[in-house]
Amino acid sequence: MAFYGKYRGKVIDNDDPLKLGRLKTMAPALSDEELTWALPCTPYGGPKVGWYALPPVGANVWIEFRAGDTDYPIWVGSFWSTQDDLPPDASGPAVKVLQTDKMVLILDDENVKLTVQVPTDDATYKIEMDKDGIVLTADQVTATVARDKIVLKKTPCTVEVADDITLKKAAASITIADSIASKNGAASIEVATANIDLKNGASSIALSPATVSVNNGALEVM
Repeated sequence: MAFYGKYRGKVIDNDDPLKLGRLKTMAPALSDEELTWALPCTPYGGPKVGWYALPPVGANVWIEFRAGDTDYPIWVGSFWSTQDDLPPDASGPAVKVLQTDKMVLILDDENVKLTVQVPTDDATYKIEMDKDGIVLTADQVTATVARDKIVLKKTPCTVEVADDITLKKAAASITIADSIASKNGAASIEVATANIDLKNGASSIALSPATVSVNNGALEVM
């Protein structure tokens, strides 16, 4: 008797001793016994190339038989039994998700965004790419690469490289442009090509090649 068509199956073992991508499965509609190793039907393959991804033990798979012979099973794809079995980020037709036990790849056509995530027990490592740039996240650290700037951030520290360079930690900052400016609250230092300005609240010292001015001329040394 020949068995044609597709049958609902369950993965019993995915550790193929020949490393050919085969699965050992059961097809309850046919028998309670395990089938022999089922060869994969992959979308792409060849010498040293191909798509290699095996569903885990317990996953639902579709089973066919070569020429209807149950001695030659083929697993041709997977299916989900309930919505809870879907990857959490599978939110609709515009989102394509490849999720393994440890990693996630998300292609969001609606927002034109690519995301790669490697979550761990205590942190998340992520790469996000969209029209605005690339964001790399390693737990509490982020690096943003945009068309016009690069920003490195670990609260409370930030480094921004654009036309100018800015370093910040809480209220303190240093900006490198045509001049160098350093600020911490009310205190600041600015170093330009021809002068140096020091300020703290209402107090100030201005140094030029020819003079030193204290508090806007209250004391001036030539």
